[in-house]
Amino acid sequence: MTEFKKAEELFDRLLESHEALVTDHIPNGRDELPSKEDLEQYNEFEGLIHECGNYILKFKKRLLDGSKNPDAAVYGPKMKAKVEGLIERYEEVYEQYEDIIQPLFEHASLQEKDRLRREEERRKQDKKDAIEKDVQQRAQWAANFDKTREEAERAQQEREAAEKERADAQNAELMAKRREEEEKIRSMDEDTKICTAIKEMLESNDNMTIAELRMHLGKLKEYISAIASTPEDDQLRTVRLANRSFNDNIGCLPGAVLFLRAVGFQPTIDTNKSHDDMIRFIKLKEPDAVKDWDYWQTWQKRLEKYVDFLSTFEAQMPTSFDAQRLFMNQADINADHIIKLWHNTGITTPTTSQ
Repeated sequence: MTEFKKAEELFDRLLESHEALVTDHIPNGRDELPSKEDLEQYNEFEGLIHECGNYILKFKKRLLDGSKNPDAAVYGPKMKAKVEGLIERYEEVYEQYEDIIQPLFEHASLQEKDRLRREEERRKQDKKDAIEKDVQQRAQWAANFDKTREEAERAQQEREAAEKERADAQNAELMAKRREEEEKIRSMDEDTKICTAIKEMLESNDNMTIAELRMHLGKLKEYISAIASTPEDDQLRTVRLANRSFNDNIGCLPGAVLFLRAVGFQPTIDTNKSHDDMIRFIKLKEPDAVKDWDYWQTWQKRLEKYVDFLSTFEAQMPTSFDAQRLFMNQADINADHIIKLWHNTGITTPTTSQ
């Protein structure tokens, strides 16, 4: 395709864009702002008129060079007439662009810039006002801060004092209860401890289902069995009564701690804590196997018998799906029957030969 043909096709596109612009997208007056679509059409037209203008400048230069030196003329008479015709038509469109279209859109552009400038100034002023308001509020808050801080500190001190007084009273009450319980436990022999523990498990346990009782009995049995298997593990034979895992699995079962006391667990002093009357740990002491091997064997076998009894106890619980969903106060489980099973084990407290 020749350069002139390309210029003609480009000029045809320019005419189409010009017609669309002047027909549908020219503002009605200098005070009317163009729409987004108007600006897009104008930008397309302006781009085409400049692109087409590049060709026109080339053609004008060639015509000028040919007029100065006819022997070097690029165009013959017919082609020269076509080029001059295209130049003339382009200049008619460009004249409209320069005299009418461009001023309208430039004025609109200036108006749009002015509008954006005013919006920016208003935005900055709003931001400044907001900052000043915030500063004033902070100043007001700072003015009242000392007073409110003193009031808050005083109220906090009063709350802390009241909470400490309440905690001390609760602690004292709990310590007294623990001392009373410990005196009661110390007065019991092994058989009484076991019998009392069985009754607590079955008769003082209304909020536990049979399934839950079976699970906690199983955990108690597993714990004693683990000690019987590895009695040398000092840490295993020590229970911190506040330990969450212990309470979730064993301690939450009424009578379970008393059962452990019957097995031989005794309170121990925690030297790393404050010296008060609160029982925090219980521990099962392992006999000295070197000094009295027979006694140690009897002690270890006795632990195994406790495990066997707990298995027998657990086996007395109903196993049907419906029965296990019953709460203990709904179940027909006789504590005296379980106590009789305990007495049938023949477990007695071993005595050292020394």
